[in-house]
Amino acid sequence: MDRDLWLAEMAAKDAIITFLWMTCMSAVGVGANLVVEDLKLAHDIPIVLVAGAMFAVLPAFLSLASWMGGASWNILGLVAFAYMGESFNRHTVVSIAVRLMAQMVAAVWTAVFIMRFTPPEYKHMVGGPTLQVDPFKGVLVEGILTYMLMLVSLMTTSRGSCSPRTKLIISVVTTVMLVILGGAYTGPSMNPTNVYGWAVINRQHESEEHYAVYWLGPIIGTLAAVKTMKLLS
Repeated sequence: MDRDLWLAEMAAKDAIITFLWMTCMSAVGVGANLVVEDLKLAHDIPIVLVAGAMFAVLPAFLSLASWMGGASWNILGLVAFAYMGESFNRHTVVSIAVRLMAQMVAAVWTAVFIMRFTPPEYKHMVGGPTLQVDPFKGVLVEGILTYMLMLVSLMTTSRGSCSPRTKLIISVVTTVMLVILGGAYTGPSMNPTNVYGWAVINRQHESEEHYAVYWLGPIIGTLAAVKTMKLLS
């Protein structure tokens, strides 16, 4: 396949799966909040319910991404594997930038779509992650969580002895645990492109805090994970 055509196809697939992921997780978030309100549970329970739902949602999306030929809703994974040179040897800085832009545009329009069609009484239940600590701690938390997520992802991928099912289970369990751990601090995000869509909606996309916590932290964590893997190889 022609390289330009391949890149255009992957950018389109990234946009589609980003839309599906954000829409699905927003629906899960609304459902979790409704359960909390109806049962009068503690306010910190929604993140636990969302994490639990991810045990079903995440495997489905990982399978869908594979079926779509490597579609991604998180640019950090592409960056990590590209630097490791595993399965992404077609990628260059330009191709990653194109896919990044596709994910960012899709995230913005998805956030607009969600807010447009969510009933008014439920709009307070949707939205991106919120920073609940000071920015410095936020950067550390996002960096550490992303480091752990990417390191596990790289390690499971590099171990050829692991079956696909084992890799899937490890990825899902790790993600869910990190979501629970970071819930009281940054959301968490570990995904700059998705959180960017909500930042635009909330008019926070020009703030230094947004880029420091939800971009700089995860990027540093990703690069640190790649460096760790290279040292262990």
